[in-house]
Amino acid sequence: MPCASSQNRTRDLNDRFRHLRQGNGRVFVTTGIKARAPVFLTEVIYSARTFDTFSAQNDPHDEHDFDAVTVIAARVFWEIDSYDPTLASGSADPEDETKIYRVCTIMLAQEY
Repeated sequence: MPCASSQNRTRDLNDRFRHLRQGNGRVFVTTGIKARAPVFLTEVIYSARTFDTFSAQNDPHDEHDFDAVTVIAARVFWEIDSYDPTLASGSADPEDETKIYRVCTIMLAQEY
């Protein structure tokens, strides 16, 4: 299990990426999300960017890397995964920004 400072660093980097789009990474939106009206996409992205009610129940590792929300009557998941910069494998060191590429995937719950 990572130490608390490691978890805090990962959490802070995930928040910075999610809130401000700073750091190495990209946001992917699934075809199910894209198939909805543009206002739905706007609401979904806003919801992921501004979510801040993490708890032990919805964020047991304190990394701020996942949530399930309801947007315009649709259940939506977003998740941040950490990869190496080539996207060939998971990152061995998610706290080192030179060795990580964050991928935030936003999807309808039924696409999971």
